[in-house]
Amino acid sequence: MAGRRWKALVARVRLWRQRAQTRRYLREMPSHLLKDVGIDESQRQREVDKPFWR
Repeated sequence: MAGRRWKALVARVRLWRQRAQTRRYLREMPSHLLKDVGIDESQRQREVDKPFWR
């Protein structure tokens, strides 16, 4: 039981770190690259404003 909880906690922390890193990259991405991936400035802002746990 404790092993499963530990694994779930580790997985959640990894997910949070991945989200934070992805949002950091998105925040720093130039506008012309945003167009390439189909994201506009307002979508970027909404995403980078989210806390890492969402």
